[in-house]
Amino acid sequence: LVRYAAKLRDEGLTAGEMSDGISEAYGAAFESQTVRNKMKEYEVVWEIFNQCANNQMRDVFIDEVETDDPVEYVRSIMAGKIQELTADYPAPGRVNVYVNSAGTVQKFLFTEL
Repeated sequence: LVRYAAKLRDEGLTAGEMSDGISEAYGAAFESQTVRNKMKEYEVVWEIFNQCANNQMRDVFIDEVETDDPVEYVRSIMAGKIQELTADYPAPGRVNVYVNSAGTVQKFLFTEL
């Protein structure tokens, strides 16, 4: 099935044409919308540290996102606001991205789902 799909792709067919060809050849029916590269899914915890002297609270947002590159994802949502960006990879499937934006430190913790 994979070889057939690669052959169809190499012939310059669209995803819909490819799915129709596979369905016809193998009797497998599926929607053409399912023929795409699946990006990785991450849970993201976004922490914004408070700059007020007597306030130790921080803003915390939790979301699920699809991306192939967590660092590029952060760059895209913080476009034009990043003074410094660093990343570390503490374990497989985990990426921590730290951003300094106008003196405010923000931390993005990605965990692959």
